[in-house]
Amino acid sequence: MKIGYVLSGGAARSIAHIGTIKALEEMGIRPTIISAVSGGALFGVGIAAGYSPEETLEKVLKVGTVRWFYPSTKSGGMFTLSRIEAALREEATMGTFEELKIPMIVTATDIINGVPVYLSEGDLITAIIASCSYPAIFEPVYYNGHTLLDGGIVNNFPVEPLEGKCDKIIGMSTGSGHAIKKITSVQQIMIRTMGLAITEHDKSRFPKADIVIEPRELHGYGMFDGGKGREIYDIGYKHTKKIQKEIEEVLSL
Repeated sequence: MKIGYVLSGGAARSIAHIGTIKALEEMGIRPTIISAVSGGALFGVGIAAGYSPEETLEKVLKVGTVRWFYPSTKSGGMFTLSRIEAALREEATMGTFEELKIPMIVTATDIINGVPVYLSEGDLITAIIASCSYPAIFEPVYYNGHTLLDGGIVNNFPVEPLEGKCDKIIGMSTGSGHAIKKITSVQQIMIRTMGLAITEHDKSRFPKADIVIEPRELHGYGMFDGGKGREIYDIGYKHTKKIQKEIEEVLSL
């Protein structure tokens, strides 16, 4: 059976996908192909590279010690992800999509034309950085004639690239439509507004997957809670184990 994984964006909350994948492995479920965006791409690439979930988590926690917010000297964003890019290139054993053990499709947004760009060949790390470049916060990535930003702007649940390629599609979503305690800055308002819009777009795509795993316990975590990576991983793992029977029924295991 060909099984595709959809890994949504969600910044630090997307670390939960690794825990979910660990639980699925224990059920004997492994992906044939992965479609990922933003945080899902950043934290899921280790799986596509052939690392175990535990190995992937350790690499994520190591890269997470790098300071994300490094001031940009260019226009288009307050910060650059250049340090994260350098850390990824240092940790990675492969630099192109073609070298991955599991085929992976990374979604970014062509901000000029307002359309998703599905990347599946060439420079892997550049594609991931582009997919994670949240608008106004991080500078755009210029690649192959495109001006690219976070793929979640137009497709935060990229199930479309998997249609017709899999027998079953398992979606993983971190969600962001929950209530929050307070907002204290203009930046928080911007992030919150975009998050709510993205959540609604995600839900419209859920029916295209055979099952969507969406841990509600993640709602207490913010976009930049990378320091709580192990907690977030455990949430994904435990939630997926709780719904094991449902997953097995959907996949007819």
